[in-house]
This record gives sequence, C-alpha cells and structure tokens, in this order.
Amino acid sequence: MSKRWRSGLFCLVTAGLGAVALSAGPVHVAGYRLAEQWKDPTFPGREFAKLLVVGITSDQPTRHRFEDKFVTHLRGRIDGVTSYSLVPDLGHVEDRAAIVTTLVTQAVDGVVSVRLVPLDTREARDAWPVTWLAGRGDETPFRNTIESALAQSGIPASRYGLEVDLWDMASRQRVFSGRTDPYSMKDLRKGAGDFMQSVLDALWDHDLLPRP
Repeated sequence: MSKRWRSGLFCLVTAGLGAVALSAGPVHVAGYRLAEQWKDPTFPGREFAKLLVVGITSDQPTRHRFEDKFVTHLRGRIDGVTSYSLVPDLGHVEDRAAIVTTLVTQAVDGVVSVRLVPLDTREARDAWPVTWLAGRGDETPFRNTIESALAQSGIPASRYGLEVDLWDMASRQRVFSGRTDPYSMKDLRKGAGDFMQSVLDALWDHDLLPRP
C-alpha cells in the first residue's frame, strides 16, 4: 500500500468518523430517572382523582418546569394543579405556615412534592441516600415536612438531588417516595420531562395511579 493511498484512506476514515459524531447529536447525562423508590407498605391504596404538584425550590424556572411537566403528563387521566398558580413565589417566603395552609386547603386527593436537596459536598452526597431512606418510614405529616423544605429552598449548591413524594391528603401522610442521583441545576432543568415521566411510571407500577 503506497504512502499516498494510506494518507487518502486516513482522511476518508477521519471524515467518516466526524460525520458519525455529528449525526449522533448531543450527548445527554445518563440516568434522568429515579435512582431509588419507597412505598408505605401499610397504605391500603386509593383512587386519586386530583393531584396538586408542589416544586419546592426558590429557582422559579426550575419550579415551573417540574410542575408543568408533571401536570402535562397527567392530562387526560387525572386532574393536575400547579402550586405556582396558587403561590407564585417561594423565593421570598415571609410566612411558611400560611403557604402550607394555602396548599393543604385545596380540594385535592393527593399532593406530589418535588424537593431540591442541596448536595454541595462529597460528604453530603454520600450521606444523602442513607438519610433519605431512614426518613421514609417516619410519620412526619405533610405540613411539617413542607415547612422544613421551604426553609431550605434557597440554599445554593453546585449539585442537587430530587426527592419526590406522594402525600395522601386524607391522612396527610407520605405514601410514596423516590430520589434521584445528584445533578447540576442545568441538568435538572434539561431532564425535567424524563424525571417526571419516571415518577409517573413508578406510581403506575405501584398501583397508586391508574395506568394510561
């Protein structure tokens, strides 16, 4: 094989690989899904007809994106209500108790809360799966949990984890929970639709929502 021929072949192969790379499109972060799930084994089950979706973060675009995506996925099956239509701004909370009262007095069967957990250090990221699981079986009611989460909603971090909970409004207790891996805020926004679809898939699998 001549030197000139080998050079031409190299150029063709290089160009071909470049074309493959361009046609493959952008590379997305893997794992836009729930990394772990929990369901209350004592919950007898019920047919939820109307859900309120509460994104607990002071970052308005991220809150709107998660709430909108979940309500959109519910459309045609269950009534969904965004919390930002009731409480527009969580970034300047003067009375957390009043906000929770506004949320819990809605005529809904259940509440889906999506909380961003700041995980800015390696220690926090390593400890989070353990503390998350340890808190799933407690009987802390919806009001206390939401008030506590609101108090932490403005903490800045380079990475966040998502905690997604389904609350039964008849008992005010958590009946389902899931968590993600840590992500940057940019990745959380980008993957909002996939995250919310993974939550719905889990709720369907656990017979907590009617299947489409």
